[in-house]
Amino acid sequence: MKKALLLIALIFTVTVAFSMTLFSPADGTHITNSAVTFKWNKENCSLYQILIYEKVNSNSYRFFGQGYPRNYQTSVQLRAGMLSVNKTYVWIMRPLNVVNGTSMWGAWSKLCTFTTGYPQIVNNPVSTGNTGNTGNTGNTGTAGTGGGQSYNTISQKSSSQIDSEVMQKYGVTFKVKDKNWSQQEKAGCYTLLDNVETNFVKLTKYIYRQSWWRSSGVLGYCYIGKPGVYLLDSTCRSRTSMVNTLSHEMTHVFQGPYRKIADDWGYKFHGRNSYNRNRVSGSPTSYGNTNVLEDMAESVRYYIFNPSRLRSSHRSRYDFIKSKVMRGKEYSGNEIY
Repeated sequence: MKKALLLIALIFTVTVAFSMTLFSPADGTHITNSAVTFKWNKENCSLYQILIYEKVNSNSYRFFGQGYPRNYQTSVQLRAGMLSVNKTYVWIMRPLNVVNGTSMWGAWSKLCTFTTGYPQIVNNPVSTGNTGNTGNTGNTGTAGTGGGQSYNTISQKSSSQIDSEVMQKYGVTFKVKDKNWSQQEKAGCYTLLDNVETNFVKLTKYIYRQSWWRSSGVLGYCYIGKPGVYLLDSTCRSRTSMVNTLSHEMTHVFQGPYRKIADDWGYKFHGRNSYNRNRVSGSPTSYGNTNVLEDMAESVRYYIFNPSRLRSSHRSRYDFIKSKVMRGKEYSGNEIY
């Protein structure tokens, strides 16, 4: 640590003329992509040196890593999750020329500072219509949030009555993006909201109905940090698929205000600073293996709809969700259907 702090201090005090230009991430920018690409201008040199530091506090930085791109390169990319979320980083570069076997370093570029955040848009492009639920019996979990209403009960209510009750109980509004809601779709969503842990539910304020987004394979999406979920035609054709997708996307909403819990999930199941590198254990679904955020969303979906399977095959994930996401609430897997 002392060596790293000394090195960054030396870099900060360099007063030679700047030569290289750093394009991206530009100084003062906020990065929300999980994979970060560093871009710079091309120099007439043998290779480059790039240094990256992570801010520890207001007065110090620690060394994160370095690279030596070839002279023909003008960009390098860090894999998804290699940089921590909600951190400040600085990066700096310089060219190197090798003349008659002697290394001659060029001047440092200016320092560029940037911050990191969660990806803004998270989509769910795989079918969530089947969690492998077989109508489990003998489950020790308790049902719902104190006994929520069944779909059969809610489906007898009018669309306006569902709107009123969902707003009054949970502060959730059904909104139209480009497609009108059917009464049956609202009833399916309401059943999920009424049977899942209340504090988890109340983080979502809007559920939008939309026909299509980007591709036919996308079922739903959300903007992390914003309390809205978008459900598409591709998932609303089936009530089972719709409520599975809704639970998945609501978990992404949860990850916004509860970033520390999302980070703890990453450290526990994927290794430090990583979405995929050094994964401690696999997700319950292949789509969950995409990255930390999707792993957590898929695991919560299983916790609600197939708790027996998650508990038996991924017990540590089950216990984490029970303790830190659902506040002790457990499910049988049959409440919402």
